[in-house]
Amino acid sequence: MRRRIEKNKIIFIALFFIAIFTGLSFIFDQRVVQQENKIRQEQSILSNKKIQIQDQMFIQNSLIDISKEIKYLIKNQQNILDTLYVHKPWFEDHLFQNLENEKGQRFTSLRGGREAFERLLKIYKLNYLEVYKNYNNTVKEYDKILNTFKNNETYREVAAEYDLNLIEINILEEYQITEDELNAIPIDQYINELDRARPSDPSYKFYSNYRDRMHEFSLIAIYTLDIADDFSKLQLKNFKSYEKLLIEFTKTKNKKNLYILFSIFFQILALTAILILFKLIVNIEKK
Repeated sequence: MRRRIEKNKIIFIALFFIAIFTGLSFIFDQRVVQQENKIRQEQSILSNKKIQIQDQMFIQNSLIDISKEIKYLIKNQQNILDTLYVHKPWFEDHLFQNLENEKGQRFTSLRGGREAFERLLKIYKLNYLEVYKNYNNTVKEYDKILNTFKNNETYREVAAEYDLNLIEINILEEYQITEDELNAIPIDQYINELDRARPSDPSYKFYSNYRDRMHEFSLIAIYTLDIADDFSKLQLKNFKSYEKLLIEFTKTKNKKNLYILFSIFFQILALTAILILFKLIVNIEKK
């Protein structure tokens, strides 16, 4: 009777360890499930952060590119405009005053004579107006690019910090030269040499006002570059934040793997305890 009680104690002890090991294995299985849920959440956060970084990097690079392009195009257009404005009167003087060259000859500087001067003056007038049209295309292109970023929350926040808020102003309305304004240019009006140097010269007024507008538009490139610089600072913060999230994600995955190992370990112990229990039961039956 006493031996039977001892054997029963051993069986109960084996059952106790089986229950303990099975329970621990179940607990670690649940921890694995919890870690998997956490991994999915962290993956979603990492994915969103990565998308945010890529979007901001695209905006930053686009702003830098458009800023450089505006500076180059406007400067080039202003130089062409200055050249055409200065040279146009030279052809007009030859046509309307029939000026002589150094040898006392008239219209001999061009093989075509007067007709050549008339054709060249016409080309200069067309090119003069073409500069303004090219400038308008530059304004339109910039406005189109800017509109693609206006719905970006980060861009709106950064742009709102400047005196010239690129979100609120109407680029086309503020800087574009309208068709009516172009038609108002006295392109065919001849201004004599004395009046040409006066501020009251209508041709000079239009030239000066429109050139100033081109200059004001070129200043947008500075604001655009400053906004791009702010984005670069944000990118640095985002990369640091992404790095921390990545470290936490790695720790979570390592914990999951550790819990899997513990679960397998206690499953093996539980199976071992079950085998020991079966062996005890078999031995009892034999006796």
